[in-house]
Amino acid sequence: MMTSVGGRVWATSASRRRLSSSLSSRTVTTTENTAATIGAATDPQTTVQSRLRQFARALRRVDRQWVTRIGIAAAIALALTVLSVVTPSVSARQMAGLNAHLMWSDVSASEQDGQLEQIADAGAGIARVDVGWSSLEQNAKGRYEQWYLGKLDTLVDSAERHGVKLLLTLTDSPCWASSAPESLKQGCQGRWWERGVTEYPPIDPGSFGDAAAYVARRWGDRIAALEIWNEPNNEIFLRTQDPARDYGRLLRAAYPRVKAERPRLPVLAGTFALADEKFLEQLYDDGGIAGNYDGLAWHPYTHPYSPRARASRAGVESSFRDGADALRRIMRKHGDRRAELWATEAGATTCADRADERCVDADTQARWIRDYVEVARDMPWLRALIVYNLRDKGTDPNDVEQGFGLVRSDFSPKPSFAAFRSALAGR
Repeated sequence: MMTSVGGRVWATSASRRRLSSSLSSRTVTTTENTAATIGAATDPQTTVQSRLRQFARALRRVDRQWVTRIGIAAAIALALTVLSVVTPSVSARQMAGLNAHLMWSDVSASEQDGQLEQIADAGAGIARVDVGWSSLEQNAKGRYEQWYLGKLDTLVDSAERHGVKLLLTLTDSPCWASSAPESLKQGCQGRWWERGVTEYPPIDPGSFGDAAAYVARRWGDRIAALEIWNEPNNEIFLRTQDPARDYGRLLRAAYPRVKAERPRLPVLAGTFALADEKFLEQLYDDGGIAGNYDGLAWHPYTHPYSPRARASRAGVESSFRDGADALRRIMRKHGDRRAELWATEAGATTCADRADERCVDADTQARWIRDYVEVARDMPWLRALIVYNLRDKGTDPNDVEQGFGLVRSDFSPKPSFAAFRSALAGR
């Protein structure tokens, strides 16, 4: 993920290469696919049964002679009509969307609007956008940068015009708050954001919590959710000796402050790469995250396998469905009966390096994007599937990170754009 600091765009170098080397080397394990137990509040089947009982009670109140007069066929037609109204649609509740880096400093207001229009044209209902704490509160605690506030205000307004909800991901420490060593901070002089300072957790997690509360207060009634940090199980994004503990400190500082401002705003935790069971257990045991989130986010990249691959072939970490089931079992074990998941990054990259297992051709990318959408339909407890990414980051065919877009850097669509749109439409 990239962000902007001081009006400039910067990037973490080779982030997904590092992710591949650090995560794919783990031992691949398989697990028995156990049926999930879903709480009544989120189980569509339970809700349907409740609505059926309501309908039956209503029928008992109807005059029997009236039912006789309209006939059995008409009564059945009436029942089907009522059920079509009261039965909730899983797909209607589940959001599908795209990642887009709309807060980068080189993205103008008109470009923000254009990308949101393209997101809406794809049929997406939500966009995930990274918001840099390092830009929001760049120079001192409580001193919010007016240019960044204005940019985010414009984004929220534009998203509403296009009917696209926003999931904001708050990440990256400003220099004044960062626990980075002084050899990197250098008195916060110069281009500190290019020295890896933002990757370190803050010295005081409360400072991050206050920034999250500010975001909730200013935009919380106009966004879909607030996500806490990005991929803390990858040292590119959270550089610390104990990422589970330090991520837990961030989350525990942010959650109550956000809820005090916007009780109904969902706060998402985890946001880790792959179905990392070990890291999730550490988040509960060492990070103390239980009771401090509303949904758990993860990034179910499945390369080099299709999103349809099960654990018996791909391993739990790289299986979309079996990885999700494994995470939910851990969540329920730690008291989260609802066990609601958000897939906030998922996708495939078109790149030329066939020696890299993540590189696929354009047709394979399109097929896998369709697979993600179709597999997600059978996961009623999955609140959102957000594909990474709307747009290619560049034109270098040998750069793995640049090719995740459903459209090219010039906004011309790849086959995956049409595949995403038609899959959402059920075609």
